Amino acid sequence: MSEKDMALKAFLEAAHQHAPDLPDALLEKVYEIQKQYQYSDADDRDIPLKEMEKIVLSHLEQGKK
Repeated sequence: MSEKDMALKAFLEAAHQHAPDLPDALLEKVYEIQKQYQYSDADDRDIPLKEMEKIVLSHLEQGKK
């Protein structure tokens, strides 16, 4: 297993323990955003927060339907 896969696996395992109702698809999107922006400049820190906010709001809207 690659290091990348191990990090995602560990993230999913921890998420399942603390928030078992969250779907893997949502968690994987959050993981990818954090991974993409982990080395960004401090000026770019709002970008991943806004992207994650969109994903979470979309997930919540789908749950209302």
